[in-house]
Parts: sequence; C-alpha cells; structure tokens
Amino acid sequence: MEKSFNLSLKKSIAYLHFEDGTKFKGYVNREGDDPQLQKGLWGEAAFTTGMSGYQETITDPSFLGQHIIFTNAHIGNYERNPDIDVAQSKKSFATCIIARNFSYNETLARLDSPLFSGVDTRRLVRYLTGPKKSSHKSVLTFQSTTPSKEEFAQARLITDDLPLVSQKQKKSFIAMAPIRLSSSIMESSRRSLIRQ
Repeated sequence: MEKSFNLSLKKSIAYLHFEDGTKFKGYVNREGDDPQLQKGLWGEAAFTTGMSGYQETITDPSFLGQHIIFTNAHIGNYERNPDIDVAQSKKSFATCIIARNFSYNETLARLDSPLFSGVDTRRLVRYLTGPKKSSHKSVLTFQSTTPSKEEFAQARLITDDLPLVSQKQKKSFIAMAPIRLSSSIMESSRRSLIRQ
C-alpha cells in the first residue's frame, strides 16, 4: 500500500495559479485526464504553520473551499491513534491539500481531495504574505498557462456556502452529565466579577 501511495503522488504535473500570473509547479495524485483538474479546481489559498494535528486540519469544516497549504515540510509522518478519533468531520471540505512531502498513512490514503506535493510551501506562503498583496483566489490545474483575469473574476468559490458544512440537528459525540456548581463556587465567582 505504501509503495503504491508514494507512486500515486507523482501521477501528473499540475500548477497552482494566482491572478497576478504567479504559479507554482508540483505533482498531484490524479490522472492527467481527471475532469476536475482539466477544468481547474478553484479555491482560496489558506496556510497553516502547525507541526502536528494535520488530521484535525484536513477534516476541519472551516476550510471549506480552501486549498490547505502546510508549511511543515513533511505531512503524514505519523498515523492517527486508533483509540482517539481526532477528525473534526467525516471528510475533508478542502479543495486540495498542499505540502512539500506526504507520507503514506490511512488518513491521507482515504482522502477525496487531491494531494499537491513537491511545492516549496515556504516560498508559497512568503508569496501570500509578502508586501505585494494579492488575492488568495487560486486554481489548481494541469494547464501551465495562467487563466485570464476574466476567468478569475468569473470563478465561483464555495468558501461561504455554509449549507455544505452545516447539519440539521445537534449531535453529541461525548455524552456528559450536566455540570452542577456548588453555591460556594457560584458565590466566589460572583464576588470575583464584582471586584473587577
């Protein structure tokens, strides 16, 4: 499994384009005829500097419609603990996951989102945070030519499409008894608030 995963990471060359013509070349774990990447996978570039917790980040619904960029040079070098479910949701809502290197593990192998690797993510983040402020709107595609300004203007991002990450009813994942505070704790809290 590990060998086939590692080979899949370099199935095709792809490009991450920005409106000002800046582009980053890397590899994606998709075949060259993948329809999503043929037409372009639009998203908002968002980076994280965390050195751990990649499973939580990838499954965090707040990354809806975003290209998650990990600045840590290696993602996937540890597996999740089977006794603790750290997933923030059942799937990834990110449009793609970007890292310099990925290692095989079940979390990454099961993802539907494309994995874009071989990119200098530190350079990418310097571009995003540099003095020349540009839009984080970007497109991952097989095309080496940057889309036109009109294409960028017309591209629709799903970052604000909240029904995609909303649920209809409350769900409890950890059942807890209601917390009952003693009257002395409540009185102490009240006094501390009055003093402020």
